[in-house]
Formats: sequence, structure tokens, C-alpha cells
Amino acid sequence: MAFRCVRCHAEIERTFKACPHCGEPVTDFLRRYADEPVDGKYRIIERLGAGGMGEVYKVEHAFLRATRVIKVIKPQISEDADAHERFLREAQLATKIQHPNVATLHDFSALPDGSHYMVWEFIEGENLAQVIRSRGVLEPAYAIRLAVQTLNGLDAVHRAGIIHRDISPENLMITAGDQVKIIDLGVAKAEEGDYAATRTGIFVGKLRYSSPEHLGFLAEGQKIDGRVRDADRATAIRGDITTSIHPAPLERDRRSTTRSDARPCGCAARSCACARARPHEAIRECARIRRGTRLRRTHFAA
Repeated sequence: MAFRCVRCHAEIERTFKACPHCGEPVTDFLRRYADEPVDGKYRIIERLGAGGMGEVYKVEHAFLRATRVIKVIKPQISEDADAHERFLREAQLATKIQHPNVATLHDFSALPDGSHYMVWEFIEGENLAQVIRSRGVLEPAYAIRLAVQTLNGLDAVHRAGIIHRDISPENLMITAGDQVKIIDLGVAKAEEGDYAATRTGIFVGKLRYSSPEHLGFLAEGQKIDGRVRDADRATAIRGDITTSIHPAPLERDRRSTTRSDARPCGCAARSCACARARPHEAIRECARIRRGTRLRRTHFAA
């Protein structure tokens, strides 16, 4: 029985591995739910992405007419204990956070084939990495608005007892109204409890946005504070969006310039100063910026 491709809407056979008109891959999940609501309530609109663990779709709630995003984990992956635990952990941790600068989880359930899915709010916009690629260095006032919103969301995450562990431009969505939404708690962990442990030797997150402590540069007897990791990443991102001066992860006093047209400004100087600070000073600096006590007009001067 034929169905319509979710990308070009041409009619194709279910036996095809890809749409012959546009090349869109045809997966088992798509064959099953292309013309039937997922779990009886979510109609697929388009595929947003796919990977080794699963697929992500833009959907519409059949009864509420609300646009959502479904993230589904493959049945064979669901059978893997570690992968299933990570997927379930992301959903459980997300329910603890209710904040306008953090993506909202709406639903979590299992399907008859053994796969699991979670339903997130749909965010119309681009991630910060895409914004940087298209616009380059951002205007200081605009960059600070994004930074403050990011820190507000991160504060909510930490107040819920959660460490994100992968704050990066790819995981910061910017809406059409310039609102920041922190996404992807896939590698997050609770500060305490069953999920606090991380396997020794496993690197989590992105090297470019990692703190020295995250890479093992610790004084004898010193323990890593997960909030410091997140604060360092947020600080490094601020350097990227204002001047493309990025604090190097291995040495707080070194700076790496990735674009020759960078012009440092006051807020970038604070970014680098924060990244060079002692670990817990980074948290306090981020808190001051979040409260707005450092956002004076003089800081925007080039």
C-alpha cells in the first residue's frame, strides 16, 4: 500500500528504502506511522533528523491541534540497557524543570514494537550554532540578551538538582522572538541519587566547551562541581558570540581567535575573565550577569 513521502509528499511504495523523488530515507517507523497517528494521537508532519539511536519528527497532536516534536528510540536500541536508561533518564530529569528558557517535555511512552518515544515542545527557530554561522559575531546588546536567558535557564536546571553537561551552541535554540531554549538532556545527570555516577574514562560533552576540570586538570583532592562545567561552557559560548575569542579548554589564560575580524568588547572581556577565574568564581560571575548587576552600558563599548 502506497503512502506519501513526508518531505516531498509524492506517493511512494512502502517497500522503498528511500523516496525516488527526493531521496528521503524510508524507515520502519515511517512505514508504520506515515499515514497513521503515532500512539493514536500524533500525526507526522516531517522528519527533523535521524541518527544511530533513533529519529526526530515534527508532529501534530490529533486532538489538540498542537505542534510538537517526537523523539523516538529504535526498538533494538531500547533493548540495550544503557541506551534505554539514558533515554528514560532524559525524560525523568526533564519533568523536574519548568522554565521559559528550557524546552518542555509533554509526554513519554512506549509503542507496541518495543520502541519508546518522548514528546517535546516544538521550537520554531534555529540553534545558536546556525545563528553564528549565518550572522557571524553578534551585536553586544543582542548577545547579552541571549547570554542572560541562557544563564536563567541554566540556573533553573541547577536548581532542579541537574547538571546538563553539554551546554553548547547546538543545544541552545533561538526562537523567532529571540527567546533562548535549552534543549537535549540526553547526557544530563542528577547531582545526587541513582544517576549521579558516570563511568570512569567516559568523556561527556564537547571538547571545545569543556573546562580544565572536566579534562582532568584538578588539584590533588579536588572534586569536580558539575555546575562549574556548565558555567564554563556558557562562558565560552559568550566569547564565541561576541568576538569569536574562545577560552582554550586546557589553559584558562590562553585565548584562541577563530575569525580575523573579531573586535573585543566589554562583555567579551568579562567572558574571558570569567573563564580564567577559579572554578567557583565562574559560577558567581554567571550569577551576577544573570541578575543584571554587570550589564551597564559601559560594558558594550568596543
